[in-house]
Amino acid sequence: MAAVDIDVPVDMETQICNPEDMERYYGNRAATLMMLRRFREALEDSQQAVRLDDCFMKGHLREGKCHLLLGNAMAASRCFQKVLELEPSNREAQQENKTAETLLEFERMAEFGFEKRDFRKVVFCMDRALAVASACHRFKILKAECLALLGRYPEAQSVASDILRMDSTNADALYVRGLCLYYEDCIDKAVQFFVQALRMAPDHEKARLACRNAKALKAKKEEGNQAFKNNNYEVAYQLYTDALAIDPNNIKTNAKLYCNRATAGAKLKKLNEAIDDCTSAIKLDDTYIKAYLRRAQCYMNTEQYEEAVRDYEKVYQTEKTSDHKHLLKNAQLELKKSKRKDYYKVLGVGKNATDDEIKKAYRKRALMHHPDRHSAATPEVQKEEEKKFKEVGEAFTVLSDPKKKIRYDNGHDLDDDGCSDGRDFDANNIFRAFFGGHGGGYSFDSSPGPVLSCAAMSAKAISEQTGKEFLYKHICTAAAVQNRFRYASVTAETDWDRLTQEHSWLLTERLVVKPDQLIKRRGKLGLVGIDLDLQGVREWLNGRLMRETTVGKAKGVLKNFLIEPFVPHTQEEEFYVCIYATREGDYVLFHHEGGVEVGDVDAKAQRLMVAVDEKLSEEQVREQLLTNVPDDKKEVLASFIVGLFNLYEDLYFTYLEINPLVVTEDGVYVLDMAAKIDATADYICKAKWGDVEFPPPFGREAYPEEAYIADLDAKSGASLKLTLLNPRGRIWTMVAGGGASVVYSDTICDLGGVDELANYGEYSGAPSEQQTYDYAKTILSLMTREKHPQGKVLIIGGSIANFTNVAATFKGIVRAIKDYQGPLKEHEVTIFVRRGGPNYQEGLRVMGEVGKTTGIPIHVFGTETHMTAIVGMALGHRPIPNQPPMDAHTANFLLNASNSAVTPATTRTASFSEPRTSNDVTPAKKSKAGLPAAKATTLFRKQTKAIVWGMQTRAVQGMLDFDYVCSRDEPSVAAMVYPFTGDHKQKFYWGHKEILLPVYKNMADAMKKHPEVDVLISFASLRSAFDSTMEAMQYPQIHTIAIIAEGIPEAQTRKMIKMADEKGVTIIGPATVGGIKPGCFKIGNTGGMLDNILASKLYRPGSVAYVSRSGGMSNELNNIISRTTDGVYEGVAIGGDRYPGSTFMDHVLRYQDTPGVQMIVVLGEIGGTEEYRICQGIREGRISKPVVCWCIGTCATMFTSEVQFGHAGACANQASETAVAKNQALRDAGAYVPKSFDELGDVIKTVYDELVANGTIIPAQEVPPPTVPMDYSWARELGLIRKPASFMTSICDERGQELIYAGMPITEVFKEEMGLGGVLGLLWFQRRLPRYACQFIEMCLMVTADHGPAVSGAHNTIVCARAGKDLISSLTSGLLTIGDRFGGALDAAAKQFSKAFDSGMLPMEFVNKMKKDGKLIMGIGHRVKSINNPDMRVQILKDFVKQHFPSTHLLDYALDVEKITTSKKPNLILNVDGFIGVAFVDLLRTCGGFTRDEADEFVEIGALNGIFVLGRSMGFIGHYLDQKRLKQGLYRHPWDDISYVLPEHMSM
Repeated sequence: MAAVDIDVPVDMETQICNPEDMERYYGNRAATLMMLRRFREALEDSQQAVRLDDCFMKGHLREGKCHLLLGNAMAASRCFQKVLELEPSNREAQQENKTAETLLEFERMAEFGFEKRDFRKVVFCMDRALAVASACHRFKILKAECLALLGRYPEAQSVASDILRMDSTNADALYVRGLCLYYEDCIDKAVQFFVQALRMAPDHEKARLACRNAKALKAKKEEGNQAFKNNNYEVAYQLYTDALAIDPNNIKTNAKLYCNRATAGAKLKKLNEAIDDCTSAIKLDDTYIKAYLRRAQCYMNTEQYEEAVRDYEKVYQTEKTSDHKHLLKNAQLELKKSKRKDYYKVLGVGKNATDDEIKKAYRKRALMHHPDRHSAATPEVQKEEEKKFKEVGEAFTVLSDPKKKIRYDNGHDLDDDGCSDGRDFDANNIFRAFFGGHGGGYSFDSSPGPVLSCAAMSAKAISEQTGKEFLYKHICTAAAVQNRFRYASVTAETDWDRLTQEHSWLLTERLVVKPDQLIKRRGKLGLVGIDLDLQGVREWLNGRLMRETTVGKAKGVLKNFLIEPFVPHTQEEEFYVCIYATREGDYVLFHHEGGVEVGDVDAKAQRLMVAVDEKLSEEQVREQLLTNVPDDKKEVLASFIVGLFNLYEDLYFTYLEINPLVVTEDGVYVLDMAAKIDATADYICKAKWGDVEFPPPFGREAYPEEAYIADLDAKSGASLKLTLLNPRGRIWTMVAGGGASVVYSDTICDLGGVDELANYGEYSGAPSEQQTYDYAKTILSLMTREKHPQGKVLIIGGSIANFTNVAATFKGIVRAIKDYQGPLKEHEVTIFVRRGGPNYQEGLRVMGEVGKTTGIPIHVFGTETHMTAIVGMALGHRPIPNQPPMDAHTANFLLNASNSAVTPATTRTASFSEPRTSNDVTPAKKSKAGLPAAKATTLFRKQTKAIVWGMQTRAVQGMLDFDYVCSRDEPSVAAMVYPFTGDHKQKFYWGHKEILLPVYKNMADAMKKHPEVDVLISFASLRSAFDSTMEAMQYPQIHTIAIIAEGIPEAQTRKMIKMADEKGVTIIGPATVGGIKPGCFKIGNTGGMLDNILASKLYRPGSVAYVSRSGGMSNELNNIISRTTDGVYEGVAIGGDRYPGSTFMDHVLRYQDTPGVQMIVVLGEIGGTEEYRICQGIREGRISKPVVCWCIGTCATMFTSEVQFGHAGACANQASETAVAKNQALRDAGAYVPKSFDELGDVIKTVYDELVANGTIIPAQEVPPPTVPMDYSWARELGLIRKPASFMTSICDERGQELIYAGMPITEVFKEEMGLGGVLGLLWFQRRLPRYACQFIEMCLMVTADHGPAVSGAHNTIVCARAGKDLISSLTSGLLTIGDRFGGALDAAAKQFSKAFDSGMLPMEFVNKMKKDGKLIMGIGHRVKSINNPDMRVQILKDFVKQHFPSTHLLDYALDVEKITTSKKPNLILNVDGFIGVAFVDLLRTCGGFTRDEADEFVEIGALNGIFVLGRSMGFIGHYLDQKRLKQGLYRHPWDDISYVLPEHMSM
């Protein structure tokens, strides 16, 4: 703009007063206003100046410049023309006139560009125009609108916001703001701006059209979404199509609509149209991930895999999540598979075809293409048909072989057995197998022979790469360890370019390559490639990677390989070293000749045993291991072996072998390594281990279902295990208990079912209903994937539980059966159930009922049936009884109907064989000086007292109930120790009365105050069991310790055993349920609930003592022995760990030396050699009493790969440790060994009958035990009593796996995106409210959240916060101010207006009546706001309600009342409280979710005030945090703001 000139100073009043100078005054003021950029006011002054003096040339110039700056080019041109008329040579006017013409031209170009939708041109023109007309809102608006249409929303928003800051009523700017929001898919907010624009300019056609389009678009989209949710895909597809026609300019919404239509199209199988729609969506928004994912899925479904891979790569590059990576890998795999022959297409079957369908398809295609059928055709046709015939045979060869089919389906390259090119199979032979003729038929793989099985839960094998990583990272030795971290892992997915970038040494060094999959003797098997370059490695891998190979009897696919630098060396530089754990310590084996030909290393190697808790020195190594090593290598080897042993101990290895270990002049090279670590030490070694992946044994695939169950197990306190043996098998098991699971597998294999056994697994440790459900549904899902011609059987078995509520766990199984009832019937599944334990009768009843209601054959049996009898029934080896005998229910034992104390009648004669002595304890023998203390022969007597470590009240109560029925004089539990609380008393029952037992914070106090205690029962966790046990053994009074915890690291267990041997302490456990001595003492939960105690006659001693590893099986032995003999004298479960605290032989010798024991039962298992000590004892005569023994785990030799049995010790490391070998050895030694577990009870009975017959055992009369009242909680669990609940609730349920709000799971709440309003609807109104209702609630919460610090509630909160009070106290102080005067008018307003409206009272009548009654109209009036200064909160809510609510009768009534009240006083407006109150009544009455009575009830009970309370709580919390953040001190109100009004006499 040209410089502004002023003719006369504006402050010269004398000039102003002269009428002749008025035009100059206006001209000068116009110039001043122009300098202040107030161009509209300047224009008015300029126009006034030229009206006073038409020849005032400067006035015309200023008027033209103002017009120009405001964008009025034609008006400006007229002004400049007037100046040129007055002064033709005026250069300024000439120049400005040209500028006006240029501006006019830009305007015309912009108009033309807008018509042609050339919005970029319009923006260009407007930028040029605004350089001249900088104050023109019209140009800015046009530019902003075009920017919005171009998708440049932030720029458009900025321009519109600048205008609104200057003029908040500018309808065009409001329209542009709305347009930006509309195009950004914020339709609700956009509509608000369009409505506001129309309020400012009712004739604003663009805003009207945009508003209509926005509403229509939203409505169509929501209708389409609802139709899609209702599975009306055709309707949804059409609605999305209609929505796309509404506004082609709305890019973001249309992109979503295209994607939505593609989703609906995919459901309708319109895959090509869906792909086109996704492409359209991506053109509109190339960052739209959902569109790429949808298109990729459609490409997958149409087998366009390259395009799918391209889309998934784009997605993964944008968002690198595990899900996207999985999708990409899957697409790449399908692409790879698509480039091979499609055998399914060759046979004309689907990819989910069953074996029968494949066979039928082969028959049909083979006949169709058989060469004999086309013998009369042309040579070309004959050749083509012969080719097709061979392809059909080739396809059948692959798809009919389970292993090949799996590999083919997984995209793996088939091995060179002819599956891919037809070289090694004869199509004619296959044809003859189906259609007759010589040559026999097609045979499937036969079952392989036996291999040893071992997979302990604690000692787990790790890959060679993991083992070397541990060694390189953590070994501490003076020896120079070479090639640290120089290894590269290769799989089928390896990117070789990337691999060589990460490991550049691959390109320069000679290499070694070998599989890393727990394969032994790789060198002898030809599975090591030596001295190769990288190309040689790749060629070597081509013939092996993803190929099937056989190792022993196990077949598996080679998937993972390890590449390392080749180390040139001589045979003399190779050594062998191995460290492994035993009960007494760790053995270090060393041999001076290592390598492939090391031979029988056990016989050759030097051996050094390092006792538990001792250290290995270099001197020991040199003297005892390195005698045959050259002197120049001894120092290096000694240092390395000591460092290796320290590493072995520190990282909790259980086995570590290096062969060969190469020592050259450069240092030490670890060539081949095999290792196992103690997985239970994860909590100790996590920082050093990191995340360890335990590979599956070679020959068995790692199934995702196994990983899923393993994950459940890791997250649960219970035990859940699953191993898939043969997914196509017909015999499936779901067994409770680690020992029981092995017994059932043994029995199935013994009865010839090994080839059909599908799985091994177990669940135990009282899993929850949900955990059992997840476990059961996994198994049911697996077993119903493929049909079996003979149908399938599911064995749900288990021993008698000690503490697991059988009915509760069966609930989860029943849920799963109901969910899978269709597939179970389709696959002809028959279910056999046998279980015992707490509440088992109810569990069996429920299981039987589900069989009747679903039609699935379910046969249920209890403790009256031998544990494994159902296996014979399931396999057809024994008949299924119609009505099996049932034992008495729990209640029959505990709640005697008569007054007699006699127990239920027995089915056999009971006796006591224990000598009647006053004290049956055998004291520990005094040991000689320097020798370990001897252990007591008798562990428990009738006077035994124990301390229980841990707050296990249920177990303690069980012990006290057992004491009571055994007629003990005093409880066996003297005290409890629980370090997490202070000393206190805990209440328990002793028979009918209540007693208090002391609970101590530390063990020292408990031991000091209870010197009579000699037993500790430790329920400490696996993390604290070691420390608490070691502490307990410091007290000489303790002779016996039972450790219940499972998963204690083996190294810690061995330290406990060592100290126990030194102190003369007997340890039972770890990983045990304990032991029991009938009539005297029981440990924790041993023996189960009282019903089992009474049924098995465990309240008095019998003549038979037993020892078992398994806790569950010990209870089964109680049952078997009670049914076949006069009962149990003593029973101990030593625990399933590899190193139990006491051994079989320890207890067998105790029983041998105990007069009351007449026969011994031992239940051994696979793994270890402890049973051979019993053999030796029998042969040497040390054991003279009859021993009945059976080792479980005979099935292990029949499996082809390693199986993870339930117990950590169930691990056969050599042939002599197998159950079969040990059973035979026991039989040969003279023990009574049954043929199977099925016959164990019969053998026990036979031996017992012989002892009775020869007078060794004299049966005695049964003595009934005293009755024990049932606990209230257990009686209720059994359904024997009922009690009214203290509380009732109908809005929320947190008891299941998932939180439920008013019947809706929390996952659904998030899935449906219900928001806070939706949740409030569920919890307050028990309804799923419409979307607009949820939005309204959220808006109410937002507008009521805060109203500044001056209101009473916020003020109170602030004062309280500054007084140092906590958040809850401060918030409460603010909330207490809410009432009719502050914030609490919602309910009152709703009630007043509703009552007046419902009674038919006119608004004026209502106002007059309230005035007459002297009452305030609640919800009317505001201290600040008025009709002239409206409350924008109310305005926002009113706009929303009017737009979305179906009806607003009460609101309209309230607004009519407002008109009357504001006519009297402007501030008597309908305030926000009143508005929310009346609008909520309209919502409740008209949303369709409530009856009129329900709506009125919610108002009556105060629901509406809850909105204000909830909303304002957010603000109060904000004020509290604000005061704390600002560190405000104590508030004291100033005196000058207090009016002290005292009585006059007091002031004097």
